[in-house]
Amino acid sequence: MKKNRNRYDSINPPGKMTLFISLVAFILSAAFETLRGAVSAGGTSPLSSALSITFFTMLCATASYLASAKIGSLKSRMAKRYEDLRRIEAKLMAADERFRMLIENAVESLAIFDLRSGAMIDCNSNACQGLGYSREEFMNLGLTNFQSFSEKISADFSSGAHASQDSKPSERFEARFRKKDGSWGDVSASSTILGLKGNACLMLSWREITSAKRLERDLQENNLLFETLIETIPLPLFYKNKECRYIGCNSAFERFSGASKNQIMGKTVFELGAPKEIAEKYHEKDTELLKSPGIQKYQWKVMSKSLGLRDVFFHKATFSDSAGSTAGIVGAIYDITEIRDLKEKAQDLEGTLAEQNLVLLKWISPGFMHSDKLSAQFREIIQTLSRLLNVERVGIWFYSDDFSKLCRIELYERKNGWSSSHEEVAVRDFPVYFSHLKNDVIIAADDVGSDYRTVELLNSYLLVHDIRSMMDLPINLDGRNIGVICCEHKGECRVWTAEQQNFGLSAAQIVSMMLEISKRREIQKQADAQLDIALEPLLDDIDLAIIVCDSRGVVIFSNKCSEKIFADGRELPLLGSKFPFGTAQVPDIKIDLDKKGIEQIRTKEIFWKNQICRLMCAIPKS
Repeated sequence: MKKNRNRYDSINPPGKMTLFISLVAFILSAAFETLRGAVSAGGTSPLSSALSITFFTMLCATASYLASAKIGSLKSRMAKRYEDLRRIEAKLMAADERFRMLIENAVESLAIFDLRSGAMIDCNSNACQGLGYSREEFMNLGLTNFQSFSEKISADFSSGAHASQDSKPSERFEARFRKKDGSWGDVSASSTILGLKGNACLMLSWREITSAKRLERDLQENNLLFETLIETIPLPLFYKNKECRYIGCNSAFERFSGASKNQIMGKTVFELGAPKEIAEKYHEKDTELLKSPGIQKYQWKVMSKSLGLRDVFFHKATFSDSAGSTAGIVGAIYDITEIRDLKEKAQDLEGTLAEQNLVLLKWISPGFMHSDKLSAQFREIIQTLSRLLNVERVGIWFYSDDFSKLCRIELYERKNGWSSSHEEVAVRDFPVYFSHLKNDVIIAADDVGSDYRTVELLNSYLLVHDIRSMMDLPINLDGRNIGVICCEHKGECRVWTAEQQNFGLSAAQIVSMMLEISKRREIQKQADAQLDIALEPLLDDIDLAIIVCDSRGVVIFSNKCSEKIFADGRELPLLGSKFPFGTAQVPDIKIDLDKKGIEQIRTKEIFWKNQICRLMCAIPKS
């Protein structure tokens, strides 16, 4: 471009060129007239020669001036065009730079291919780094290599889905991409055909969702566990949002209300056809609870399509969203219609049902469910069953390792308390009983002497302990019966009510879930221990002071370098002590970094050994 500009500038101005051409024309005219005078016989007059020379010179000067003006105009237009070209070039370079920055700084991974040659045209850092390649390696892959990463992309091309350059971006789809190391990652991807410099190109964009998929699976498992717990509870349960519309319920609530979940979801009590007086009372109490969050209990009525008007007891509470704001209401309904005419029994049943519900809510709480003190939890469940079911003896039994016998590990007697005696029952001696224990949901024998499922145990066990009625609640783990909770009533025979059976089953299923959680926790603990064994020696060898504190600021890990820097000659190690600087709990306490030879202390919140901790790394001065 610079050369062109100099070439345009070298063109002579019109005045100089006109003078030069006029001079040349004058000399040529004079020479012509001299030659013509010599050739002519009579010669020419000086005046005639002068006029001829002058005319010819003026003619040439005029032509020269016009030519110079034309050249000047042409030069001006060429200079303007050159400036336009320079501006266009600058805009193109800026646009290219913006496009490059857009590609490089995109949140998603991007790769662009030439559809004709299949060669990769460009990609951003996320694309190559996310799949474990260097940029040079990734740029050499080509479209055919890239198609093999995803069956979805291969299917799209084989079906001609991208045959047109005018195609719109494809709908996002989930696929699995193979990385350089051979591992697979879950991604959410899309593809677009676009025109680039006259060529049809394919742009692939994707983002990795492996962690999100893992969290989604964990969430599904947690939701499944929660739904199982909710369905296990025999009481009708429901959920409402802040607008007092139903957003969920269990099967017991469906049966109780006489409406399906689809008919209930999103409706208010007014829209479900409840009588005006009852519906207004519902709305009034819900509004009252939302204004004053907490727990609410009251007795009222419910109009059931299948059962008619019922007297019920509500136990409701508010729940919060992730921001801590009230998000809605969860409630349980106790039907007390059957005991409406039996006031004394109704009062006892109301209290018992309420307590059972509170007990179940406590047992399914994370603090109880995830505790590692199983023995104490089992004792609480056994003792609570004895009290709420009014049963003299409650024991918990587990099979031996070879499943050849059933062994009692805990026994609570209301009269004598906890018993230290252990009993065993051989499986081969009582085939009918153990067959039903394995296959039945519950064994509720009102009269053990006449019930075919328990009659085998009569002489060797039941009569020995004066047991007349028995309710056995199977304990299952991984789909297999591993034990039983035995509720043994002495004295006269009794009838096990549906409420008692449901409560007992809920207790047994909670025990099963606790065992499952304990099993998972033990597996996780073993995995964490193996990770710690491999990781901690590596951290010890790092020439940086690394400290990990729990939420209280107590040091739960420190490497050798941190002990050298921060111990200050103390006899006690840092491990287990309060670290007095750099934690969120005591941000105002500082350390003299200069004396320690430390430039700064960097902190980061991490998840370590099943808890949220703070990692602190001391950066030494360079």
